[in-house]
Amino acid sequence: MEASVEEPVRFESGVGLMLAEETRMAMELETETAGTGRFRDTFHAVARSLGDREGGGVRLRAVAPADKIPAKDSEVQVVRRQGSGRWTGRLLDINRSLVQVSGDVELLIGVDLDERSEVAEADLAVQYPVSDERESVSAPASALIRAALGDFVYVDTGEGLLRRRVAVGQVVDGRAEIRSGLAAGERVVTRGSNALWILELAMVGGMSQLDSTGGEG
Repeated sequence: MEASVEEPVRFESGVGLMLAEETRMAMELETETAGTGRFRDTFHAVARSLGDREGGGVRLRAVAPADKIPAKDSEVQVVRRQGSGRWTGRLLDINRSLVQVSGDVELLIGVDLDERSEVAEADLAVQYPVSDERESVSAPASALIRAALGDFVYVDTGEGLLRRRVAVGQVVDGRAEIRSGLAAGERVVTRGSNALWILELAMVGGMSQLDSTGGEG
């Protein structure tokens, strides 16, 4: 049920925030139906340029746990940790001499870059898949509230906007894998979720009151 015009906002435990239509419009809320997507676990590691450039090729060094290595000759993505920039690299060799000491291996990665790419000074990382693909519930990453209490989304139940705790997996290209807490077909707030979080905190009297009010749903 919607709040009346006299009550632009109400909160009820187990129902969530109930907003008058005028309030929804003023907050410019947008929603989207959660679907499914294909995801796989990805490993990220800092990469350093070895400083040798021949033509357009550059060699990079990265350290990874021995159980988190890509298959030889497989593609890896080279990205800037700050700013934009993404290239496709390839695994050239694996140095296993550190395994007995630290459990890690050194990866030697080759990447072809144009002359304008100043990789020697860039803060680079490599990323590559370390699991098979799986189908999971998927929602826009903009729906996520990343808070000290955990990760949440606001579900539009038709009765209210109910904050729901979710377990987040991979986030790829603006889509978040939801491993639990949300079902495909449910509608989530994708624009204005942070404003709803602040509003709920104000209405229940702060973060310490969330559990006692049943705010998580």
